[in-house]
Amino acid sequence: MPPSQRSISLLWLGLALTAILSVAFSQAVLPNDYWWYVRLGEETIAMQAIPLVDTFSSTQAGQPMAYHSWLAAVIFAIIYQLGGIPLTVFFKGILLALFYGSIWKVCRLAGAGARLASLCLLIAALAGLNNWSVRPQLFSYALFGLTLWLVYRWELGQKGWLWGLPLIMLVWVNIHGAFILGFCWWVVLWWSAVASDGRWAWPYWEWCWPPCSRLV
Repeated sequence: MPPSQRSISLLWLGLALTAILSVAFSQAVLPNDYWWYVRLGEETIAMQAIPLVDTFSSTQAGQPMAYHSWLAAVIFAIIYQLGGIPLTVFFKGILLALFYGSIWKVCRLAGAGARLASLCLLIAALAGLNNWSVRPQLFSYALFGLTLWLVYRWELGQKGWLWGLPLIMLVWVNIHGAFILGFCWWVVLWWSAVASDGRWAWPYWEWCWPPCSRLV
């Protein structure tokens, strides 16, 4: 791609992300989940271990508890200690930019022009802006987007990028319960590899596989 076209493409991406982040930065940090995770992160750091029992309720205190999002809580606590709410909101913007930037890149790899990819980005943002609370799910957005980007590059024959998937999963399983979506992509990769080796005799496989993989 010529430098001028690359600059125009990045300009369209920048305009879309500016609109998205303007909304994200204007949203209040809702207290219903955020402060609980900050407190959990502080306790985890103080104990230097993942808590194994409930210490936050009166009715279930001391009962076994699995804090599957402990790493997200630690990150939230550290960010709050370093810069309070302003840095927390800025970090939220970074995660959203990673997610929507990855989606934009996948659209471009799929053949969409810069303007169409940016339009798709804005439509996706409109569908999800009511779910941008500062919670561990923000990490899942970014990690899912990066996983999708790596898988699509693999589908285009750039298999050297797959080394990033185990690293993403190593973080994801400790940060949010949506890590199961990452394992779904592993199944997609395996299934695609088996199909490309000709081990599936179903005559309609080549017709149905591409849309199915993109839908997942």
